[in-house]
Amino acid sequence: MKAKLFLAAAAIVAVSATAQAQEARYEFEKAVITTKAEMMGQPMVTTYYIDDYGKKEASEFTMDMSAMGGNKMQMRSVRQADGTVTFDVNNVKEGHKSEGTVNFLNLTPEVIKKHKIKEKGEEVIDGRPCKIYTVNTEQMGMSVSSTVWVWKGFTVKTVVDGGMFTIETKLDTFDENGKIPDGIFTIPDGMKIR
Repeated sequence: MKAKLFLAAAAIVAVSATAQAQEARYEFEKAVITTKAEMMGQPMVTTYYIDDYGKKEASEFTMDMSAMGGNKMQMRSVRQADGTVTFDVNNVKEGHKSEGTVNFLNLTPEVIKKHKIKEKGEEVIDGRPCKIYTVNTEQMGMSVSSTVWVWKGFTVKTVVDGGMFTIETKLDTFDENGKIPDGIFTIPDGMKIR
């Protein structure tokens, strides 16, 4: 069960990640953004910390499993030039590195082919004019298909179809003046990365 939840969290975060940490990803300089989804009746919240037009980015995913006999899950992902490192905030001994995926401000022919990206039209979500794309990624050996609504480079709505699960994530808050915590873009010292 924890592996499925980790896969779902990774799929949601991966749609917004990129392998190129040095290039701009968004049309806004900085923001603190929250998105919300629900899985198995449990709310999932992801907070994104973005600075320097996305050249620095981290996200924290939380899900409270106590109603199902589990614990509160809190995962952090930090984007680097060579991929994204994801780790349990409560156990920073080990992290997992994954290839980043799509920068919607820089859709090269190679990225479009690799992720089978197709533009599906446009739609206004909460007053934000969005382009709609379908994207395919590989997460932990599984193919994950997503439909994303992109505004200024950021996915304001995502529908992930993992075969055995479907998760819809929506933008909850967007604060260009939000406080970015110190050290949020840093990988903890001594962490073993797989």
